[in-house]
Amino acid sequence: MDFFHWQMDYIFFFYGLAFLLLAVVCYFLRKDAEGGPEWRWLAFFGAAHGLNEWLDMVAVTFVDGLAFAAVRLFVMAVSFFFLFEFGRRSLKGPAGALPWPRICAALLLFAAAGGFYGLNGLNAGLRYCLGLSGGLLSCLALYQAAAGKKQELRLPLLAAGAGIGLYAIATGLVVPASGFLLARWVNFGSFAGLFGFPVQLLRGVLAVWIACAAWTYLLNLDIAEAAGSPHSERKKKIGQLVIAVSLLGVLAGWALTGYLSRWSMKDLAGYSFSQTNVLHQRLEGVLSGVEQTAATMSGSPWIAPTFRARSAADLEKANSVLDRYCSLNEMSVCYLLDAKGVTIASSNRAAPDSFVGKSYAFRPYFKAAMDGKTGRYFALGVTSGERGYYAGAPVRDGAGKITGVVAVKKAMELLSEDFQAFSYMFLTSPEGIIFLSSQKDLLFRSLWPLEEKQRAELAASKQFGTLSFDHLLPKKPENGAMLNYQGADYFGTSFEVGNEGWLLFSFSGLGLLHSARLLGILITAVFCLLVLTSFMMLIESETKRETAEKLLKLKEEVKTLSGIVPICASCKKIRDDKGYWDRVETYVSKHTEARFSHGLCPDCVKKIYPDYAEDKPKE
Repeated sequence: MDFFHWQMDYIFFFYGLAFLLLAVVCYFLRKDAEGGPEWRWLAFFGAAHGLNEWLDMVAVTFVDGLAFAAVRLFVMAVSFFFLFEFGRRSLKGPAGALPWPRICAALLLFAAAGGFYGLNGLNAGLRYCLGLSGGLLSCLALYQAAAGKKQELRLPLLAAGAGIGLYAIATGLVVPASGFLLARWVNFGSFAGLFGFPVQLLRGVLAVWIACAAWTYLLNLDIAEAAGSPHSERKKKIGQLVIAVSLLGVLAGWALTGYLSRWSMKDLAGYSFSQTNVLHQRLEGVLSGVEQTAATMSGSPWIAPTFRARSAADLEKANSVLDRYCSLNEMSVCYLLDAKGVTIASSNRAAPDSFVGKSYAFRPYFKAAMDGKTGRYFALGVTSGERGYYAGAPVRDGAGKITGVVAVKKAMELLSEDFQAFSYMFLTSPEGIIFLSSQKDLLFRSLWPLEEKQRAELAASKQFGTLSFDHLLPKKPENGAMLNYQGADYFGTSFEVGNEGWLLFSFSGLGLLHSARLLGILITAVFCLLVLTSFMMLIESETKRETAEKLLKLKEEVKTLSGIVPICASCKKIRDDKGYWDRVETYVSKHTEARFSHGLCPDCVKKIYPDYAEDKPKE
């Protein structure tokens, strides 16, 4: 289904194109409307429904909205009304067309009931009532119209009727998921899960089928009316060639659109990588600076004595070091923790939220430093309530024994400003908790689902304060993968931050991809338009030539019958230009399209059959 998900725009394109072609064909079939199907209503349906499918193409290409969804629903309802009218007006009963008011009122009332389930419910109701019933009525109407026609006309009508009948089932029963009637079980999702492709693809194929059948009927109708004219035969061949070239063009356009998609994806991946890497390098530089500050201070000769004697002089020297490093390196707080994790000196010692005297033995950066390693930790400050990056470095005495820890905190608020340059940028913990984000309302939420055990551990650690485990994505995104967030598609890029599993994620919009695909669709549309325009020009040329030949033939016939015609004074035979004598009816039939039937004039009746004459003499 992933393949078809990224092809929905093109599916909607050729789906709509087929119905617009049907509208054009039905427009030219108006001359066949007398006593037959009401083709103009099918033309209205094709135009409206083709427009609706192209609006759906816009919706899947760009972000959809409630207002736009309502507009599309209205256009769809209008198109199904036209389809229903075509079937109702074309299907003849004993008393003519089926009655409208009672049938339509009941159907519309039933469709409106779906509105209690929102737009999807109303969509389903309209499809059940107008789409399904209108399609089935149209199918029956075309089957009825095919009865009694010649085979070359009957078969295309039967094919069109079968196509509309199948389309009625596909569009009228498979609906958007909602709580309305069957929609909770038979819907777009269940169809795709059962067959492995979206129902829109099936509908698009059926739309092409219907349009081709109607086109074939139009071509055969023109030949039947022209009674075997060579021009009509040429028109048919041109029409068949147009169908073949158009279908090949649509398939080639699909391949072209796919190629342009792959080309644009390479550019999109490169752009996303470079943009995310800029922030990644910035973040790594800041974090590395915090770690280096902690490591440098831990080696200061004025730091280690503080843990041994803790005299006022040693403490004053240590505070001087903490203040200087905090100011020069733009850190939030620099402080010293004894072997038990209690703060003995801090650069914020005079602030209301001073760290002095508070224990941070539970923090992982302290535990790592006491084990002789550099401690790294992202967390929400227990005392300050601010997001920060913490680094801890061990302080050793002359014998190499660890006597305490130098800890440094860098506030993340300044870095969060760098995130604002992106639409969707996240720094997440190994578990998926969002610590930094370009969207402030998404902070401390889980980016992907967490297990219950992970939730409990995070809540107990107090690392992120109050958390929301309402995840944004159904699973952990992979680097270079497509993902869907709030109904829109994005390209995901990720970088590992540090070596403890933290990740920097960016979601890049697919504007470049959509533009490339739209270019492929426009090229295909222009090609199909040129093919159809060429067809119309060729047909017009053939029609003009046929008309000219008929006029020339008529002129020759008039010329043949003009002037003095030799006729026998006795038997009334006429002498032709070769000297042969023909009966009047034979001569006229040779030189014109007139045909003769035989009868007796009143004078001859009196002469030959006096007993049957109306004014015979009275006895």
